[in-house]
Amino acid sequence: MSILIQHFRWGNLLEILVTLIGIFTTIKGAGLIVIPEVMLRSPKTSKQALKFSGVGFVALGIYLSYAIYSY
Repeated sequence: MSILIQHFRWGNLLEILVTLIGIFTTIKGAGLIVIPEVMLRSPKTSKQALKFSGVGFVALGIYLSYAIYSY
């Protein structure tokens, strides 16, 4: 919640990414509290889509880690 309260200063890409991750995580958490049966219904996702998603999250994590330590 603190990301949503104190992180609406968008000066560079890193600040935008952190804020958007916080917003989307809060929306997902609220959805899990309000409508858990709908949120937990998993669609049939292909293995290729899961691999692509995993690679994307790892790439985002590497970028954020690099940006945090070099900023």
